[in-house]
Amino acid sequence: MNDAGHVVGSLRGGGDLPSACVSKPGQLPVDLNSAVAGIPGWLVNATDIINDGRILVTATVVDEAGTQHGRPYILTPT
Repeated sequence: MNDAGHVVGSLRGGGDLPSACVSKPGQLPVDLNSAVAGIPGWLVNATDIINDGRILVTATVVDEAGTQHGRPYILTPT
């Protein structure tokens, strides 16, 4: 949680993988997969949010052999 009260984590929906999310005070959580473009893979967990709004996430990426790998990304608000 940052100083503004924004909380990050993951939600379980109807799919096989959880979805990384962010929640602001008084609002429902937002699935970051629907809010972010350009990440190769599925954002499965958000682990930290900094006061400037940057979010550390883990994406599940499938390589050419079909193996899943976790990759960290930093999302920066624009």
